[in-house]
Amino acid sequence: MIQLQISSLHVTGHVRLGNVWLAIVMICTQPNVSSCQVTAKNDKLFDSEQSCKVEAKTVADLVASKGAYSKWGCFKIGEEA
Repeated sequence: MIQLQISSLHVTGHVRLGNVWLAIVMICTQPNVSSCQVTAKNDKLFDSEQSCKVEAKTVADLVASKGAYSKWGCFKIGEEA
């Protein structure tokens, strides 16, 4: 059995100016949507889309190696989002 922890999207602390990227991974234990949960790496916002993609893909690949299904993405947040 795979245990997952969902991160809250509540971000506290220093607010950056400009655009940052938020990495999100959807993890499913079975190939149906009712088994899916979404996790966000809200404790680390990325300065570039590329660095966000590298991190999100790394997490998704790790999840897949443990037998779960995953889909990842990066979302732009900030002044020009």
